[in-house]
Amino acid sequence: MRSPSLGIIPELAKHFGPEFSLEMFRRGSFVRHFEYKVKEAYDKKLFQFPIYLSIAQEFNAGALSMALKGCNIFAQHRCHGIYLS
Repeated sequence: MRSPSLGIIPELAKHFGPEFSLEMFRRGSFVRHFEYKVKEAYDKKLFQFPIYLSIAQEFNAGALSMALKGCNIFAQHRCHGIYLS
């Protein structure tokens, strides 16, 4: 059985200011808006190939892009969120 405190970092929110949080929100929102527009275009049959959306994963991409500044991130499956962030 795992510990109830597994993965919890005490007082983590105190290490990030409102500007950091707002920028992460902007990046995640940008990716989510992009996803919805792709789905909208697909529904209108503007293209006929399969799409693999990453809806509900976009804020992970935003956080990674901010936490790993200066690093090259290579992603494969449903990777456009990381590249857009």
